Amino acid sequence: MKLEISESVKTKTDARVERGLRHSTERILTLEQQLKEHEAQVTFPENLKSYDLLVKKDTKVDRYLRVLSTIEKHVGPENVNQFVRDFINWVSDSPNYDFNLRLSPFQSFYSAIRFRLTDCFLKDFKKFLAKCLGFDIFCSRQSIFSIRRGRSVVGEYAIAIEQSAKSINGRQMTYPTPWVRIKNVEQSLARRLGVAASHGNLVFDAGTDEDIVVDVFAQVNSLDKIQYEVNGKQVERRLRKKALGDCKFLSALFHHSGQSAAAPCYTCDLRWCRSGQAKATTSTFLFENPGKIRHISYFTEPLLNLRPELAGVPAVHALQGVFQHYVVDWLYASCHRNDFPFEELPLDLKKQKKKLTELSDIEKSVEDRVEALETVLQLVTAVDVALDRLEVNRPGRRRTDQQCHSDHCCINLIDRKFKDQETFICATCKEEFHTICCGFFSAADCSLITSSTKCQACRFPGQFSLQHKRRHIVKVRKTLELVLNEEMILLENAQIEKETLQEMFQQSSGQTLREMERLMRSMGCDCRAWYQQCTGNQVRALLREENIDQLLSLFPDDANSRGMRNLMLDLANLMSSANNEVKSDEQIEEIGRIVRSLVVNIREVHPNAGVIPKLHIIAAHLEPYLRENRSWGRLTEQGIESLHAVFNTLMGRFASVITVSRKPVRALMPCGCGLAATRAYTGTFSSTWAITIFFLTVAIFGDYLIDLE
Repeated sequence: MKLEISESVKTKTDARVERGLRHSTERILTLEQQLKEHEAQVTFPENLKSYDLLVKKDTKVDRYLRVLSTIEKHVGPENVNQFVRDFINWVSDSPNYDFNLRLSPFQSFYSAIRFRLTDCFLKDFKKFLAKCLGFDIFCSRQSIFSIRRGRSVVGEYAIAIEQSAKSINGRQMTYPTPWVRIKNVEQSLARRLGVAASHGNLVFDAGTDEDIVVDVFAQVNSLDKIQYEVNGKQVERRLRKKALGDCKFLSALFHHSGQSAAAPCYTCDLRWCRSGQAKATTSTFLFENPGKIRHISYFTEPLLNLRPELAGVPAVHALQGVFQHYVVDWLYASCHRNDFPFEELPLDLKKQKKKLTELSDIEKSVEDRVEALETVLQLVTAVDVALDRLEVNRPGRRRTDQQCHSDHCCINLIDRKFKDQETFICATCKEEFHTICCGFFSAADCSLITSSTKCQACRFPGQFSLQHKRRHIVKVRKTLELVLNEEMILLENAQIEKETLQEMFQQSSGQTLREMERLMRSMGCDCRAWYQQCTGNQVRALLREENIDQLLSLFPDDANSRGMRNLMLDLANLMSSANNEVKSDEQIEEIGRIVRSLVVNIREVHPNAGVIPKLHIIAAHLEPYLRENRSWGRLTEQGIESLHAVFNTLMGRFASVITVSRKPVRALMPCGCGLAATRAYTGTFSSTWAITIFFLTVAIFGDYLIDLE
């Protein structure tokens, strides 16, 4: 009975404890739920500052953590990374938000053209992005190719393959050469202008008026006007043709003889001599006065139907040429003059190089004389030894060559290398004698032999014994040794003088020259001492006033140095004016004043220097050209020169293409279709540069033989 009561009490107690535990668990779960709801309500209180007003990094990081905490509560900690990636991609693809992680098809096309991204690179790079980032920043390769194909200019060019001949090691070899010609200049030009105008990038100013300034090649000679589309309407404008390039290129366009002709200027027919006794110097020749302006009819079959005075004065090439010839050469010549320890050198680099050539010739001449004297001295010594053997009748082997009629013939006793000696016939005894047996040793002595020359026995009958002959040879040997010693001293001096000057040219051995080149390196102008060539940027750096003063401080402060300083400042001012600015009348007048000052200073510093064509072009034709065109830098060769790097890059990029006809096609695709895309992102440009860009392909491929092998 007691056992049953005890079990009943135990059962009731367990049930009560179980109910209590269940109630406690439910209470805890309820409190946790309420706590979560409360936390969710207080995570972002209403009084939080707007995000765009946040400045401190810590405050922004706190806001990031709040957002991530909320995301973690909704998606679970293990799904946060996947959710954030999917959420960002969804926002990027949504048109309701400006945020974007992917380039548009046109932006992808522009990137591929601008940064030269190949299809193979895009394929691998897209895989790499998907693996590392989980998304791709480019659109599909098919979209890029579709845009590229729609904008391709390959159809605007005709490509033909012709067999060309080349001589290799004396053998004539044939190889295929592609010819690339533009089909319709007017149509292509109109399309390019329309693209430029549609982006608002085609502007006109005082430098162009209402005309379109065009870089002219042969195919545009017939163009007088051009039509292109602007906002759906056809606009027609006249063409003003310009020829841009360096002096060689402009001469080639007009079929002019070039810079080495008697009349080297392609604009006027002014003639001057550049070498010899009639050489035109800056002090004797009025190079600033133009000759008779040429007419296009003066030239034979010119590539360009254009008045020669409209050819742009090549700013950088002309200034570089003047700077090189009248400034850099003077600087190096002054350094050599200061450092040369012997006679004073002329203040002219060409004359110094001529002096080096003269020293080399002197060295060679003295070397030849020393070599001849040494040979004669060896011969005299050999004859003396042979006569000694004859005198004491010393036994020994003797050759069996035919002897002369001298009583003391030594032809068989001298060294074998002297066995071939000349002979002569005595005018008295009519016998044949060796020259060395009668005391004629050198070539100069032998040249004195005539038909009336006598042998020693006939000249001194009964007096010229073997002992007399030996005494005569000793006297001759001493004389030769004295002369040889003098010539050796002269040779040593000539070698030292030549090597000193040569090291100045080739190794910058002079102290002043080393200091000047150190200054140039500090200015970013590391010129090569032997060639002395400067790039355009180096010329610009050297012509800064503070750099001019540093360079000229190496030389004595005399009238010549002060004149050079004024000359360099004039060139600096001219180089600064060669920009894209449209010049006013006052600015053009100031440029004319600088040119006249440059002429005066060149005559003062270089009165005996020759006149180079580039100096004449600047002095005689720059100011008239500016008055007609109102600009200099915009209408010079640099717009075309910059295309060299583009062309070389394309040729290097497609060097592995084996098929000859495919090379120009592959080069034309990025060369043409990328231009509009590039200009759409780089801002406004004038109509002058619009046409320059158009001729990116015309200048490279139009009417030019392109050897791609």
